Amino acid sequence: LLGRNEQTPLSFGYWRDKPVALSIIQARLVGLTHFTVGYIATYGAFLIASTAGKFG
Repeated sequence: LLGRNEQTPLSFGYWRDKPVALSIIQARLVGLTHFTVGYIATYGAFLIASTAGKFG
């Protein structure tokens, strides 16, 4: 049963290859993306909360 589970394409928790470190540029892009998405989500939540009383 374990052997069949490892052959499925949806096996996210088990890596067959060794993990490889990100380069400095890749790590900075990941950080920038994470910061940008968090900022947009936080600002969007603020806009929804601040305008909810005016329209609803």
